[in-house]
Amino acid sequence: MLHDRKEWNLPFLQSIFDHHVVEHIAKTPLYPSVTEDRLIWKKENHGEYSVRSAYRFCMQELLDTSHFKVQGSWNLIWKLKIPPKVKKLMWRICRNCLPTRVRLKDKGVTCPMNCTLGTVYGEQ
Repeated sequence: MLHDRKEWNLPFLQSIFDHHVVEHIAKTPLYPSVTEDRLIWKKENHGEYSVRSAYRFCMQELLDTSHFKVQGSWNLIWKLKIPPKVKKLMWRICRNCLPTRVRLKDKGVTCPMNCTLGTVYGEQ
């Protein structure tokens, strides 16, 4: 914006942005009644941006997270009186999210499909 009046500094904008971007900026109205600018993040009541609120916004409104929801009584696993690492292992097994070679291959990770223990012990 120009310092002395409420108008876009088009020559400056054209020197740093693409023509199409400048068109969008120039279409943004500048209201004379607004005397003070401030940043407002509408996803929080207090108007302050945080990575946490942006992540929450993305997960709730922008991304399709339906494939993350798997039917099951997951609280039963978490309430068991067993070590936390065993709970996590059981949860991963039930959710089919163990990083097995088949799963890694599905994700595009290059890894051999044969058993490495066989090659250690001389088996082919």
